[in-house]
Amino acid sequence: MVTARLAARRLGDAGITEEAGSYLLGATAPDVRIMTGQPREDTHFIALEAGHGERSIDNLFTANPHLRDLKGRQRAFLAGYLTHLEVDQAWIVTVYRPFFGRESTLQGSLEANFMDRTLQFYMDWKERQDRDLVQSFYQHVVAPELAQDAPLVPPEALGQWQGFVKRVLSNEPSWDWFTDFLQRRFKTEMNVTDEDMRAMAASLPDVLERVVSYVTPARLAAFKEDAVVRQTAALRSYLT
Repeated sequence: MVTARLAARRLGDAGITEEAGSYLLGATAPDVRIMTGQPREDTHFIALEAGHGERSIDNLFTANPHLRDLKGRQRAFLAGYLTHLEVDQAWIVTVYRPFFGRESTLQGSLEANFMDRTLQFYMDWKERQDRDLVQSFYQHVVAPELAQDAPLVPPEALGQWQGFVKRVLSNEPSWDWFTDFLQRRFKTEMNVTDEDMRAMAASLPDVLERVVSYVTPARLAAFKEDAVVRQTAALRSYLT
């Protein structure tokens, strides 16, 4: 939501401003797979280890060409959805692959994915310290009509996701929540044992310090700016 907001401000599209709630909810929507159990490729339109020239947005429109002609709330929702795909692809290309993926020195190991998730949560935690900004996001996404007639996500699933987003925005981020999230995600996707999870949770403070030093604050700042540039370009291409 933070980078999507910055990209929308740079672009200055009146339709996005008028439908800010749909736009911001759309910016979170690819992660609905957390609730639906869909493969990542079904909602993000690209695999983590896809070819370097492949783009998730291109894949989305190849599979759904009719989505180029949306109007109003649906148009704003899809615009937000595109920003999510762009920020994810920026992360994959500039951070995940070189530092954590199979081609990195960590070779996509369990440790690498644990470090990647920890770093993402830390960045989210930092942004969410601005509670006024988070509250403004909440006010935008609470309207019940936002879960109706949205592209790509069935209304029932989107309604559940909207409720989840509201709960997340209502609560301050905590490392206890993050530990619970890791346990659910890693046990499902990587078959991690309870003993491994306890060890990872206990190591969080050391891992966080190590991963920030490993990737560097400068690289993280560069990633954020690159993501906003990519998002703004994607919005301009879709909306104009």
